[in-house]
Amino acid sequence: MLSNSFFLRVRQGAKIALLVGTVLLCINQYEVLFGQADFHPIKAIFGYCIPFTVFMYGSRTKAS
Repeated sequence: MLSNSFFLRVRQGAKIALLVGTVLLCINQYEVLFGQADFHPIKAIFGYCIPFTVFMYGSRTKAS
């Protein structure tokens, strides 16, 4: 069964992913923001998934 600490880490990871992912989205999709290029949804998805995954992996290895 999943513990409350797991859900706390998921919540913290989501907050970090939202912050870092938004910064990465602005960096990676800079041209899109100003209408100079097409939007790439895969880059946007990875921009949020990777910080979340790194946070979860780091918190898991720290707990072990």
